[in-house]
Amino acid sequence: MRSFFLKCSIVFFFFTIFGCVSVPQTSGTVADARLQSDVMGMIGILESADGGSKQPIFVSASGTGK
Repeated sequence: MRSFFLKCSIVFFFFTIFGCVSVPQTSGTVADARLQSDVMGMIGILESADGGSKQPIFVSASGTGK
């Protein structure tokens, strides 16, 4: 039981520390063009399987204002 508590405490510590780190964001996304294309492709596959469009439309992306 003590080992479980120690592991949970360590995980909580790292989540707390890394949750405080801010990443500067200058545009709507930090993903490169390849990642954006891959994600849109996966969305298209999931949408077509659900009966939707095979070519999803990217509407907009906006930052959180932080």
